[in-house]
Amino acid sequence: MVQSSFYNILNAAHIIFMVSWIICLVYIFYSFKKKNSNLEFKVKKCLNKMAMPSSFIVPLTGFLMIIEDPSEMKNLYFYAKFTLAVFGFLAMLQLRSWVEFDIFDKNKIKIRRLNLLILINLFLINLIVYYK
Repeated sequence: MVQSSFYNILNAAHIIFMVSWIICLVYIFYSFKKKNSNLEFKVKKCLNKMAMPSSFIVPLTGFLMIIEDPSEMKNLYFYAKFTLAVFGFLAMLQLRSWVEFDIFDKNKIKIRRLNLLILINLFLINLIVYYK
């Protein structure tokens, strides 16, 4: 199927926001390694300004690309990517709730582990895309 310019724009946005989501999660991961007094502020700022919008836009653009070209749904890797993407988005919602609504110092270990799990999840999605 010949892809439209709208599909190409969606694909570019999808890639840009996926990269920004990964960069933000890597930044949060390495922020925990440094002993900072304003760690909570940095994590909240990164989550609210970059990670949460990216974690919403990536599945949205992926869904819109499937609407534009439904032939991708015939492949098994699509369902693996879709499952991992839904898990990543739901895990981001849980991560944000731990950062925003609970005591940050009490949940540092849980936040760090969930952040790492989401990061591994995104790398798995990228491996599936690369090896398809």
